[in-house]
Amino acid sequence: MVNLERFKSTCMYDEDFAGHYGYEDLYLPYVWEFFGGKRQVFGNTAYFTDQKNKTMSLNRSLEINKLLAHQKISDGIKKPKNLIRFNWKTM
Repeated sequence: MVNLERFKSTCMYDEDFAGHYGYEDLYLPYVWEFFGGKRQVFGNTAYFTDQKNKTMSLNRSLEINKLLAHQKISDGIKKPKNLIRFNWKTM
């Protein structure tokens, strides 16, 4: 749970991670703290449950997003200029 205005002004979801698997959920808290956000632990309460909805055909290799996350961190966490940068297409 995060403050929506702070989320919008600091990081949001980085679309550079779209199309590959993993690391966006590890990168986001790092960026959040980089811009002054704080983390809190709420105990063992489950706020959502895994419904076991998996996409079996998804390539689950972490390598591409792992390299991307490390590169973004070493480059100094630059905030994207545009909110939507992914090339979306209708299928």
